[in-house]
Amino acid sequence: PTSWAWTFGDGGTSTARSPSHTFSTAGTFTVRLTATNSLGSSTATTTVTVTGSSPSTSFGSTADTYVKSDAPTGNWGSALTLRVRDVNSPVIRSYLRFNVTGMSGSVASVKLRLRVTDGSPDGGTVHAVSDNTWGELTTMWNNAPVFQAGGLGSAGPVTAATFVEIVLQASAVPGNGTYSFALTTSSSDSAIFASRETATPPVLVVTQG
Repeated sequence: PTSWAWTFGDGGTSTARSPSHTFSTAGTFTVRLTATNSLGSSTATTTVTVTGSSPSTSFGSTADTYVKSDAPTGNWGSALTLRVRDVNSPVIRSYLRFNVTGMSGSVASVKLRLRVTDGSPDGGTVHAVSDNTWGELTTMWNNAPVFQAGGLGSAGPVTAATFVEIVLQASAVPGNGTYSFALTTSSSDSAIFASRETATPPVLVVTQG
């Protein structure tokens, strides 16, 4: 896409590729993104529910890619998908990075929202990555950043053409900053998600307490 038009259902809009938005009141909002290029446009929508008086802010991924064990020098930073697979060759893992800004209070909850394009019995487990210097267009299996062994949250079974929200430990995002995550699985049945190159990019939803 060459242009992006967001509406957040509360009167807010953005033309940024990966915007952040804070909902000031509780309620259910329809978030709509229209992505346009020289061939036309595509529109996708999702529903965001904000409960209580705690504001939630959504952050689009600023970088994402996946790596494959059978292509150790390959890069898929410009691909339309993120993928995970294990057990049978190849092993595939995905990486995502988010810039969190505007937080003024404590973080009550964190969710990673992904659009599923191919379902699996195991949509993957999210792990923290301490190295935020990896490049979207330069990361490959041979130089992929190390991720922490303990999981921050798991997707469970995922179904194609739906959104999945992976609830992460609140400590995964303690406040403003840059955060990277790896997505892995123990299943031989690949799970595939939309990348930030699409109209339904990965989103990190952070709710303040």
